[in-house]
Amino acid sequence: MTKSETPRAFSGMSLFVKCMLLTVFCSLSLALILTLSSEYAQKTTVEHGVKSLGRTMTVEVASTSGGMIRFANIDPLIERFDGVLARTEQRATYGVALNNDGDVLVEVGQASPADQAYLRNAAIKAFESGELQLSEDGRFATAPSMVGVDGSNIVGSVGFIWTPDVDLALLKRQRLMALVLATVAFIGLAGLTALALHRIMGIPLKSIDTSITEIADGDYSHSDAYTARGDDIGRISRHLEQLKSQLKKGREAEAARIATQDEQKAVVVKLADHLHGLAEGNLNKTIKTPFPDSYEQLRLNFNEMVTQMRTIISTAADNSASIQEGAKNISQSSDELSQRTESQAATLEQTAAALDELTASVRSAADGARSVEKIVSEARDEAHNSGEVVQNAVTAMTEIEQSSSHISQIISVIDDIAFQTNLLALNAGVEAARAGEAGRGFAVVASEVRALAQRSSDAAMEIKTLIGSSSQQVERGVDLVGKAGGALNSIVERVGHISSLISEIAEGAAEQSTGLAEINTGMIQLDKVTQQNAAMVEEATAASHMLESDAGKLGQLVRHFNVGTAVPSQLPITRGAKSVPSAPMIAKVVNG
Repeated sequence: MTKSETPRAFSGMSLFVKCMLLTVFCSLSLALILTLSSEYAQKTTVEHGVKSLGRTMTVEVASTSGGMIRFANIDPLIERFDGVLARTEQRATYGVALNNDGDVLVEVGQASPADQAYLRNAAIKAFESGELQLSEDGRFATAPSMVGVDGSNIVGSVGFIWTPDVDLALLKRQRLMALVLATVAFIGLAGLTALALHRIMGIPLKSIDTSITEIADGDYSHSDAYTARGDDIGRISRHLEQLKSQLKKGREAEAARIATQDEQKAVVVKLADHLHGLAEGNLNKTIKTPFPDSYEQLRLNFNEMVTQMRTIISTAADNSASIQEGAKNISQSSDELSQRTESQAATLEQTAAALDELTASVRSAADGARSVEKIVSEARDEAHNSGEVVQNAVTAMTEIEQSSSHISQIISVIDDIAFQTNLLALNAGVEAARAGEAGRGFAVVASEVRALAQRSSDAAMEIKTLIGSSSQQVERGVDLVGKAGGALNSIVERVGHISSLISEIAEGAAEQSTGLAEINTGMIQLDKVTQQNAAMVEEATAASHMLESDAGKLGQLVRHFNVGTAVPSQLPITRGAKSVPSAPMIAKVVNG
């Protein structure tokens, strides 16, 4: 059986079988848990008891066998060990006694060689330590044998191997007996439980199943016998009784609904006949035959509706002609207004375009003025720099003039020195002539000095003449440079004035450009509003034409109804819904 088949098989079982299986499962689970816990506790108790017995018996044998071990009384010692094995009912399986040299004196019982070796080693440890030695599982117990009044003289040791197998086997037999008794008791209790569940749940569920089958077959006459119970069976039974009551009421309501449906069908047929006449335009036909009480108000409302419609159609017929005439007048006025609005929009559009061009021109002039202002400002700066250069040149020429004056003074001093030298040379020549032949050499020297002084004087005079001419040229240059500096200053002032005027012109042009831009923006907005108004006028014109056409159609529709009186004839429709001639303009306004 697969995993998918197991739940399906379980769901197909009866509720009684499911409860029994659940009860058995819970009982077996509880019994298994209790059995395992009891077995563990009993096993632990047995092992602990055997361990305690081995420790007590080993210490007792060791304490009473000291003399026998010391004097090597083998037979009494063997008898003592056999008595221990017999008295413990094979819980002690092997015993050994060692002397103080570690030699085996007595060895009784059976054990594996490994266990015997382990026990002898443990006995030696007990002899050496003078204390009881126990293995972790409690199977091996060894103790030292002592003699003397105070028991301080260790003469050897004894040891035993203990096993809980005897008690565990007894415990296993007891547990098997208890399991048999528990199985018998469980079978009996399970039978009683099945009988109780059958009486408590099986029989009532069968009765409920019968009641549900009767309800499915439409039989609501029988009552359930378990409605007085306070458990789930009783609650289900009470719900079934309530369901039967509701189903009875539903059956009665269905019968009443069928009767009402017949009445309703007759009313619908009558209404359909008169509504057909109403659809054909006959408003003089009312329902004379009374309806059942629940539908009588419907007949009265229908007759009232026909009467009201007759009055409305008569009034609409009287007013359709005047509506058509008014719509005609509105259409003519809207056509004229649309033409004037279109003309105004075109004029505003041209004005806006002209202002846009004028704004562009003024903006271009303002940009040119700003460029000229920049060029003039640069020229003013260059003229100002040229003025500074001229001023520096004037200063340099003045310094040259001063240097020439100093040179003239130095030349004058040199000229004076030459003149004095010439006089001195002349005097020296006179004195040399007086000296005669002795002063001839000195006269030659004096003549040469005089000639040198004369040349120095001539050179100084020539330099003085040149410096004087240079001074005149320098003065003239200073005068010309000063005049040039004055002219440049005048040019700088005029250029600055021109720059100020051009700045004012540029500012004025910029302000004019800004103002024209604002005016242009206003004109564009006004153009847009005018175009929107034109579009609205076109829509109103189209609506008026549609109103005129609809008024004509309304007259035709009113003439379809028969209200018992003559309906005014329809005025001729002189024009239809006019197409919108300025659709491109409307699209332009919509697109921004």
